[in-house]
Formats: sequence, C-alpha cells, structure tokens
Amino acid sequence: MNFLSKAWHWFLDEKNRGALVAVGAGVAAVVTALWAVFKYARKRKDTPQNAFALNRNTRFDPDGAVQYIERMDGGSQTINAGPSAEQIQAIIRPHLAVHRDQATQIVELSRQLGISEAAVGGFFATLGEGEVPPERWAAVLAQIAQRHLSLLERLASLPTEDATIQKKTQAAREALELGDHQRAEKLLEECEQLDLEASQHSAEDAKTRLCRAIETRAARGELAMTRIDYRAAAVHFGRAAELAAGLESEVQNRFLHERGYALYMQGTERGDNTAIAEAVEARRDLLSRLSRDRDPLNWAATLTNLGNALARLGQREGGTARLEEAVEAYREALKAYTRDGVPLKWAGTQNNLGEALRNLGKRERGTAKLEEAVVAFREALKERTRNRVPLEWAMTQNNLGSALLALGERESGIAKLEEAVVAYREALEERPRDRVPLDWAMTQNNLGTALLSLGEREGGSAKLEEAVVALREALKEYTRDRVPLDWAMTQNNLGSALERLGVRESGTARLEEAVAAYREALTVYQAAEADHYVAGVRENLQRAELLLDERR
Repeated sequence: MNFLSKAWHWFLDEKNRGALVAVGAGVAAVVTALWAVFKYARKRKDTPQNAFALNRNTRFDPDGAVQYIERMDGGSQTINAGPSAEQIQAIIRPHLAVHRDQATQIVELSRQLGISEAAVGGFFATLGEGEVPPERWAAVLAQIAQRHLSLLERLASLPTEDATIQKKTQAAREALELGDHQRAEKLLEECEQLDLEASQHSAEDAKTRLCRAIETRAARGELAMTRIDYRAAAVHFGRAAELAAGLESEVQNRFLHERGYALYMQGTERGDNTAIAEAVEARRDLLSRLSRDRDPLNWAATLTNLGNALARLGQREGGTARLEEAVEAYREALKAYTRDGVPLKWAGTQNNLGEALRNLGKRERGTAKLEEAVVAFREALKERTRNRVPLEWAMTQNNLGSALLALGERESGIAKLEEAVVAYREALEERPRDRVPLDWAMTQNNLGTALLSLGEREGGSAKLEEAVVALREALKEYTRDRVPLDWAMTQNNLGSALERLGVRESGTARLEEAVAAYREALTVYQAAEADHYVAGVRENLQRAELLLDERR
C-alpha cells in the first residue's frame, strides 16, 4: 500500500487523531476543498432517463489561464492557474474561520463528503503514485474528487435490462467506493465488451447497446482521469469517439473534446511535448467539425483550447511560429466570446491572448507585441474586477505587471517599470501569504525583480533595498525542499539585487551575500541538470567573486 494511503488509514484510527490537532489546518483545508467539490457536484440535478441515450448537448469549457514568474536569468516559467486550486482556497476560507478542533472537523467533513474512507485513501495514494508535488495537492485532489463523483453518477445513469451487466456495473461502483480502481476498470471493460457483442447480434436493440458501450468506454476514460493517467484517458476517449462515428456529430465531438483535454493535461502536467502536439492536432480536428454559426460557444471554446495548447508548446520550443498561431486562435475565439455575451470567458481569453503576445514579444525585437499584451491584459481587467473575481483579478494584475516589466526593460525611462511595481503590489492585496502562499511568493519574486530593474535606473539604493526585502519574503514560501527550482531562481534574483547594492555601497558585506546567494542557486540548478540556468548563474557568480576580490 502506498505511503499516503497508509497515512490516511493511520489518521482514521481514533487514538492517532489527537496528535494531529496542532498540524491539522493544512489537512483540513484539503478535506474541506473536497467537501466544496462534493457540494458543487451534488447541486446538479439528476435527470432520470426512461430510455438510454447519449448526451449530445455538451458545452465545452476553455482549459484555464496562465500567469508569470519573472526570472533574472533570461527565462520565464508559466504556471497553470486555472480555477481549481485558488478558487477552492477561496471557498474554504469561511469554513476555516469557524473551526473548533481541527481533528474533529476533518472527521466530520470526511463523513459529509459521502465518499468512503477507502476511496479518499485511494485519492491520497494516487497523489503519491503520480508524484504530485505537495503544492499541487489541493488542486489535484479536487480534480480527483470531482471526477470520482462524476464517474459514480455516470455509471448510475447507464440503465440496462441485462442482468449480468447490471451486476458488473454495480460491482464497479462498489469497487470505486473501496478505492479499487483496478477492479473497477476490469469490470467496466467486461461490461463494454458484452454490450458491443450484443450490438452486433441483436438488431432489435443494437443502437441502445452500442450507445451504452460507448458511454462505458467514456467512463473508463473518466476513471483514468481520476487516476491522473492522462495518456490512458486519451486512448479511452478516442475509442469512444471512434465507436460513435456513425451517430450524431455532437456525440462524437464530446469525446473528441475530452480526448484533447486529456492529451493537454498529459503534456502540461507531465512535461510531455509530444502529447501537447497531439492535443493541438486533436483540437484542430474538432474545430473542423464545428461551425461558428451553429455552435458559436463550443467553436470559441475549442479555439481557446487550441490557443492554449499552441501557446504552451510555443513556450517550450524555440522560434515564434507556435505563439503566432496561438495569438491567431485567441483572436478568432474572441469573435464569438464577446464581452456582452460571455464577459468572463471573454476576459479569460483576453488574458491568454496577453500571455501569448508577451511570450512572443520577449522573442522579438521592438515593443509592438509587448504593447499589445498590455492592452489585452487591461481589457481582461475590465471584466475580471476585484469585487467580482478577486483571484482572477490578482492573476491578471500579475500578468500585466510582467508585460509592463518586459516593456519597461526595453524602453528608456522608468514609467513602465513603476507601473509594473504598482500592478504587482495590487496583485498581492488579493494574494495574502496565508491563503495562497505560493502565488504570494511568486508575486513577491516578480515585485522584487521589477524593483531591481527600477533600482538599476535610479540613483541611490532605496529601490534595490526594497527588491532585497521582496525577494527574501518570497523565499519564506519558495523553500528549497518545497519548490527547489523556484527557490534557486529567487536566490539568483536575490544575488543580483545584492550585487547591485554591493557595487553602490562601500565594504564587502553585500557582495559576500550575493556570492552566497548565487552559490546556493547554482547548487540546485546543477543537481537538476538545468544546463541553461547553470551557465547564467555561473556567469553571475564569477562576476560577483571578481568584484569581491577587487574590493578586498
């Protein structure tokens, strides 16, 4: 049994709970997040079906948005910032304010979830098996829980008069409740095969049996998503689409959409560029089947998702072709995602357009694309207001700051750099450390980077001192154990700020601190075999050591 699963069952033992009271807040947040997802799923009305039919009226959703971390070593890192992790934390905040005993609360919420202890233990086991970093637990657990509940509902809505299939489907549901995904998968595979065989030999209910087989195959895809086995999920959804080829186009499109999303997740979560390239092709194929006139929102969602895949691939590849295609896709999507019709989706697509333009601008000469990025982010903020969606507002403020910073570094003067500092500081107002610690740290790092650039152009040391403070704040959550590469990045940025201060001040203290920071960053980058960053930090270190030797 996986360590996380063992740990969960250890906790469920009454005699062990008292020891967790002092440290229960974090676990409580995770369980409360799952409870929020459970309540969300339960809000949906169950629609009884007298005759089995495939759902044709599916609305596709865009993948989500991105935000930036600034690096002084010339690179940039994007973090998927879709609604799960941040919005869940916003949901649980009021619950955490009224807790008495944390251990008691965890037990109560576990019971309220309506999900068995064994199944929840399986969720934690999946985190360990998938090597999910701790900072992603809340978001991934929420995804797993939502998929689990959706899968149970899907299986409950598959009526059949075949006694054998009824028995196997019920056994699959029971296996899911016990956290036995392997057995559930085997039973669903058997159900699918029985329905497929029956559809070939029974003309009377051939279509009904085929439709049920298709939905069972899609359920296997959902089960694979629950296990965060995105590659397997893509295979299952692809097969469901193949089986649905002779049915209504809307049915097949639903499974093609799911396949594209599974491939996108495989690419983004696993660093699999081949999967992202496959997601691009899958979304292009789906787009060719959709009509803006007949189905404008699904057409726009698919274009947005195509843009997301192209943008992510473009960030990882050299050149500008993919990013240019992403910009084109987002702009096409905005023809149907209008501000009046779907304001928040319009704003989300504007945010993603800004991201693609900023990345494009970083690779091109001049400032045209960066200026367009600033415009796009400011457009997004017209609907992503602080009162309406504070977390999304903060994310877009962060992105605006990054575009302004990139623009300010290419222009003379300090106006754009000052605007970047303002944007980051505003973002921090809705990103407090206690609510979203890693986003807080990211924005502190970005603020420190902007202050460093501003301080280099101004006389004196005030802005450089502020940069050092911001970067050291970031390191309180960007720890070496928790996020080693982000810790190394921030150490490098801190070294740059300290080095600039050391040049302007007398003595050797600041330069010695800069050398120490660079050495810390270099140690981690070398261990991670991040050769590109190793070269940059080593150059920084050698320059600081030379300055220190000259000063002594």
